[in-house]
This record gives sequence, C-alpha cells and structure tokens, in this order.
Amino acid sequence: MIHHVAMRLLDRYLSGQHAIVWMELLGQGGRIRDEPDDWAEAQAIAIATMARVRRNIERLRDGLPTLGYRFKDPDRVLVSIPDAREQVARVEAVIGPMPLALALFWEMVGEVDLNGHHDGWPQELLDPLMVGLDADYFIATREDFIADGLIRADEPFGADFAPDPLHKANISGGMPYAIEVPNRAVDGLVLWEVHQTTFVNYLRTVIGLGGMGGFSPLVTGGLDPYRPDGMRELLATLEPF
Repeated sequence: MIHHVAMRLLDRYLSGQHAIVWMELLGQGGRIRDEPDDWAEAQAIAIATMARVRRNIERLRDGLPTLGYRFKDPDRVLVSIPDAREQVARVEAVIGPMPLALALFWEMVGEVDLNGHHDGWPQELLDPLMVGLDADYFIATREDFIADGLIRADEPFGADFAPDPLHKANISGGMPYAIEVPNRAVDGLVLWEVHQTTFVNYLRTVIGLGGMGGFSPLVTGGLDPYRPDGMRELLATLEPF
C-alpha cells in the first residue's frame, strides 16, 4: 500500500528534513489516521526513522565499551521483542491507540538498556537511554490506577517506559518517564523528562549525546555537553533521524 502513495513528506524526510517532517506529522494530530494516504506516509516515515534508531543504538552498544563504558547488563542493552506487534495490539484493544512512534519503536527496536558506569566520567547521574515495553504491565498498571481512583477509565494513562535518572543510579527518585495513551497522533510528549519533548525528539536528543541524557546542557546547567575521549568519533558514526 505504501508504494502507491505520493511520498512527498517521506522524500523530504529522506533528504534530511527529519525534525520538521515529524513536526508536520505531529501537527495533524489524531486526524492523520482518518486519511489513508497520510497515515500510510506517516507509517513509512516512522519505519524509516526507527530503522535508523535501531542502527544507532547498535553502534552505541558496540562503541561505548571501546571508550571504557561498562554496561550493567550487556545482554539487555538491545533486545528485540518477537511478539511486539501482538503486544501493541493488546494494549490498543484495552487502552486505545498508541502513538505511532512508540508502537513502531516497540516493533522495530525493542527494549533498550544503556545503564552502566564509566570510572572517568564526571556525571553522577548519566541518565542513560532505557526503554522497557510490556503490554501486561501497562494494562495491569492502568487497572490499578483506576481501582485506586487515580484516573478515570476515560482518562489518558501515563504508560511509563523508563525510570527517572535517580532510579537509574539506584537512588530513590521521582516519577518515571511515560507517554500518555490513548493517543491517535504520530507521537506524544515524554512526561517527567527534562527536555519536555516528544518521544522521537527525546530519542534524537539522547542518542545524539551518546545515549547519555545526563550530558545534556539542561542537566549540566547550560555548560557544553561533556565529551569523553573518543565520543566525538563515535557520534560521527550515527545516522541523523
């Protein structure tokens, strides 16, 4: 179906207009699903985006250890989810539509855990990229929230996908990073995260910092992001998305 659609936005995305194309898609809100051609084009762009995201995470997985970074659990750095499409369908059947970006990340990337340590890096709270996705957890947590009176059944639910920076460092902390569901748009705001941006732009920002959100100027008080030895070379291998 995608091959028969005029891919004006996809062509622009592939030519390098990554952020602005996603902004234009987001600007259509949930009505984008009501136009088959627009929705097909949005899916094509999301597929192209998440393919690049996965390749970038693979490069960080392989490259960070060469800089002396030690993953907490090397076997969990990047894990595909074989039944991801079925899990997404289960969440959407119970809670409602998921933002396209999160659903495609689930299907094409999977779970990510860059948590770890480097003896020579100054940041105590590295806030490494972590994304954990599980349909049973989302559904059960929402049911608990409704039962406890925290949300109504017709209200959006904040589906949390990662701990906050303190919990990532095994320190009692704050609210986990989350995205509200249901959401018929292509993307959604990452709740409780310092950049106050969408999921795709959150990935773009943190991956562009070597997978470490703690290197962001918003975290370091406006100072230039810390660049460990070899990090610039590693970042140069990443694909823009």
